[in-house]
Amino acid sequence: MNAELPNFGKAKNKAMEILEANFIIDPPVIAQKLAEYYGLTVRYSFFKPEYNEISGFIEAERQMIVVNAEEPPARQNFTVAHELGHYLLEHDLLGSEYTCLFRNPAKQVNTPIEQEANCFAANLLVPTYILRKYINDYPFATDEQLSKIFGVSSDVVRFRKLYL
Repeated sequence: MNAELPNFGKAKNKAMEILEANFIIDPPVIAQKLAEYYGLTVRYSFFKPEYNEISGFIEAERQMIVVNAEEPPARQNFTVAHELGHYLLEHDLLGSEYTCLFRNPAKQVNTPIEQEANCFAANLLVPTYILRKYINDYPFATDEQLSKIFGVSSDVVRFRKLYL
């Protein structure tokens, strides 16, 4: 992998591959079910106060995704998809580019593998072809309404709409 630039094409293609392999044609995509299908355990945990800014992380050697149990369900779904992305994209999870997923985007380290995992998660949870269908079928649906359908935050829906 080129350590300087994220490979968004690889992340998008992997997300599409997972959707097709699992016959997913309607939202919401439940990331936990996919993670478990691919051999990962998902554990919801309450973090110590000094770690409460963390949304989640993956322990690759234990094949476990750990998610902050205090997060809203939509955020947890994105966190699981993000960490699943690291796993399926075969990122070096022991290298210096991997960090925990933080609740506050301003604290998030924006390395290429973190950007790829975010791209994977966004494309997995809100695939372009499904979002386009819902926007065409329900042109007056708000981002908030679409976020409930897709099981993500309205920020993720807004971000995905930028790429239509």
